[in-house]
Amino acid sequence: MSDRTNPSPEEEREKRETAEERESAALRENAAVRENYSRTLRAILWIIRFFWRVKVHGKENIPEEENFIACANHISIFDIPVLSGSMPEKSLRYMAKKELFSTGLGRRFFGGFGAYPVDRGKGDVAAIKTAISLLREGETLAIFPQGHRYPGVDPRETEVRGGAMLIAKRAGAKLLPVYLKTKKNRCRIFRPVEVYIGRACDAASLVEEAGGSVTEAMKRFFERTCEMGETGEWN
Repeated sequence: MSDRTNPSPEEEREKRETAEERESAALRENAAVRENYSRTLRAILWIIRFFWRVKVHGKENIPEEENFIACANHISIFDIPVLSGSMPEKSLRYMAKKELFSTGLGRRFFGGFGAYPVDRGKGDVAAIKTAISLLREGETLAIFPQGHRYPGVDPRETEVRGGAMLIAKRAGAKLLPVYLKTKKNRCRIFRPVEVYIGRACDAASLVEEAGGSVTEAMKRFFERTCEMGETGEWN
């Protein structure tokens, strides 16, 4: 008796229907997240602008139609509302460590900003696959390449990870450089925060220029992002 290698027409139809159902469910979920995100942002946008006196440079560089990953340096837990408030026309989706979802308040706050949990201790392949799927579905992500918050530390002195570059390359998305600048790299109430936004870059091209290394490509990209914070220009 020979093994059957080709699926029957009925099996093919069921497979297509299952894939379509998954896609439809994902689209419904993303639409619900965007609606919740918009409500959350509208509710606290004035608070963000009042307490942190956010000033945005380079809003014209935000892609209108293309999906992308906003990559920013990480100073404090308030980087999320500040970054979201800098581009309110976009519904940014964040990777966030799973510990932030351990309480009801954390789930409501971070979930309200479209965040989803990542198990950093395990490398969480599922979270990376989720990120790629979201981009392919037209969502916009925000990832902090440093991985951790570094208050009071020069971003250039920190380690950066290549995950955002890998995700963008596999999803065919672009990277949007963002630099959060504040005095002594520390977030304080009523301390002004300047947000510099550079031009979106093609991840595949950056990796090719770095000899195929996503980590090296991210290091170079982040270095340019830090330079933008110093000069005010994306070069």
